[in-house]
Amino acid sequence: MRPELKEIADGIVAAVKDHVSKATDDQLEVVAGLEARVVNKMAELEARIAELEARK
Repeated sequence: MRPELKEIADGIVAAVKDHVSKATDDQLEVVAGLEARVVNKMAELEARIAELEARK
């Protein structure tokens, strides 16, 4: 993943984790799921950017 996109993804994940810092185990599982989804969406974004750059 591009460093700038990873930085954004990491920031989103950190914000969510901070928000639920006193969460229950069930909520922490939700956070882990959100983390995976953020990383996947950022990877999709990176692929789309690469595709658009290749068209130039």
